Amino acid sequence: MLDQEIKKQFEDYRESLHTELQTLHSMIDVIGQIDNLDSVEFRRCSPAFYKFCRFSLIGTVVMWASKLFTESHDKKEINSLKFMRFADSNYKRLFGAPDYSKKSWSISKEQHFKYLDDVEQLVHFKELETIRNKYYAHFDKQYFFDQSVLFESNKITLSQIDCRTIRFHEILMNYSKAYDGKYFVLKIHNINDFKHLMWLINQYNINQKLDVR
Repeated sequence: MLDQEIKKQFEDYRESLHTELQTLHSMIDVIGQIDNLDSVEFRRCSPAFYKFCRFSLIGTVVMWASKLFTESHDKKEINSLKFMRFADSNYKRLFGAPDYSKKSWSISKEQHFKYLDDVEQLVHFKELETIRNKYYAHFDKQYFFDQSVLFESNKITLSQIDCRTIRFHEILMNYSKAYDGKYFVLKIHNINDFKHLMWLINQYNINQKLDVR
């Protein structure tokens, strides 16, 4: 593969993986917001909407995390480990030496192998793969009539998923900085829209109780 093609592929990886990681991190953040005590009024006023909104978000988080953090042997699929294998195959061309014209710096071979090992650990997430395969992607007959058994033996927290998300984004950005000095933030600037919505709901309820006209 020509150097220009390798660079283009790295840039495509960086942009797309950043977008997907940001999406996953943001969904987890929103779930945290709707579970927060500040949203108790929301849950009281709209219990069904709260329940199914949260359920839908968690299902999407499981599928998004699975795409990024479970190992796939399908050559057409992309995940965090396949990015690392691409970085490994093209290490010298992309990260082996500083490019002072781009104000970037290199990643040592030792650090690169450390990142590779870290990501291999991130995708070693059997509990997530099991829950995805036996509940979210398909209903497994063994667990369909008693789903609690599946979730009790494959416990996963949103925090565990988010920690993987944050760690891989950190690694991706270290390669990005070594490549051309660019860094993209994980947290979107308007993630607190939900909190603003809850404030508006509370203000409306206060005004209704006071009979403000």
